[in-house]
Amino acid sequence: MKELRLHRKKCRDERAEHAALVAAGGVHFRCRTCKAEGVIRPDVELAKQVRRALKIEAPEPCAVEMETCPACDEQEKESDIDKRQSNGDDADAAKEATR
Repeated sequence: MKELRLHRKKCRDERAEHAALVAAGGVHFRCRTCKAEGVIRPDVELAKQVRRALKIEAPEPCAVEMETCPACDEQEKESDIDKRQSNGDDADAAKEATR
């Protein structure tokens, strides 16, 4: 029971933090590929561009759904490196891994 209360508190705190970030100019997001949800912080250029494109000024809520997110992109990059390494393209894969 105690764990459930802690989880609920953590969830409430996170929702409050997200609401404050969005009110300050951030943007809620959801990724179609990996189903991740979160907030693009107000100081990130993408949040500014999304708000301009949608003509939604802070503190009004704003949200966007993306096909992929940075986590998906990073996972795809790692997958490509792993494939090249297994195919014997070690030099290219090693170079890519150090980027």
